[in-house]
Amino acid sequence: MDVEGFGRRLVAHEGALREWGLGALIRFAPEASGRGPSASLLPSWGDAASGIERLLEHGAAAPIGRGSSGTHMDAQFGYGFATLRGRGVLTPFGAVSLDEGEGRGFRLGWRLAMSRTANVSLEAERQERIAARVAHALLLRGAVRF
Repeated sequence: MDVEGFGRRLVAHEGALREWGLGALIRFAPEASGRGPSASLLPSWGDAASGIERLLEHGAAAPIGRGSSGTHMDAQFGYGFATLRGRGVLTPFGAVSLDEGEGRGFRLGWRLAMSRTANVSLEAERQERIAARVAHALLLRGAVRF
């Protein structure tokens, strides 16, 4: 089990921009092979994410001070099974994201780790934003590290 904490404080004198954030990560990871149960819980308060993330989510037209400045909670659960004759791990997972100022999101999917450096996932996502329409997505993601 891993437990981490983080915090940030940003102050700008002339622009009167003041951000702060505090959060924690509690993670239960399976054995090194990736098989078995896994869970993570990430609560945060304030502006725990950087402005770069906000820029990518809302675009350059969004004011710098805008973003979630309340309580945020991410949780993910999964279970890894051996596959590909023991050379890979297939992990079905579910995730929930709750944000006091933005809304909530849900994800279900399957992640296939073919080696320590290559994986692919198929995910279905539902985003319920405050004052916005519900959005659905089907995501196919892949990663290769070298």
